[in-house]
Amino acid sequence: MKGENQNVIKAVEDLAGSAIRADGFDLIEVQYRRERGGWVLRLYVDRIPEPGQSSDTEAVGSGVTLDNCVAISREVGHLLEVNEIIQGPYNLEVSSPGLDRPLKKPDDFIRFAGRLVRVRTKLPMDGRKKFKGQLLGLEDGWIKLDMDGQVIQIRLDETERVTLEPEVNWGRA
Repeated sequence: MKGENQNVIKAVEDLAGSAIRADGFDLIEVQYRRERGGWVLRLYVDRIPEPGQSSDTEAVGSGVTLDNCVAISREVGHLLEVNEIIQGPYNLEVSSPGLDRPLKKPDDFIRFAGRLVRVRTKLPMDGRKKFKGQLLGLEDGWIKLDMDGQVIQIRLDETERVTLEPEVNWGRA
């Protein structure tokens, strides 16, 4: 079953990714899973940043409106129906990735360099699977993190998940 889910995810990424990109958005993540109410296809989208746009906290995930999600849902729903990607009933959900947005593509690691991230590895490294530090970037497949002044490197393909850590500014100037 898991292989079938991965096939659906890959097909949706291939089909919907370019259509969403043409609308000025980036397909961040696709999830397809059985939940209490049945099958759910969940798409996380974010606005493609303008050249030179900052990746500060206010800019992350703030470019996606409810109207954008509705329009993308209609477009993708039509594409999926016409191309018969998913057999059987499912619910399609489209939303912003939020402040703890996952980083997946090499460009994400460039765009969000300098931000605080959480990394979860597939297997333990030095006895641990969870890391938190300032993202220094991605070089030759290695994520570089500054963890309290110590620079560590983790192979991207050895990660289970990499997400931005929300940085809350409680009104400080």
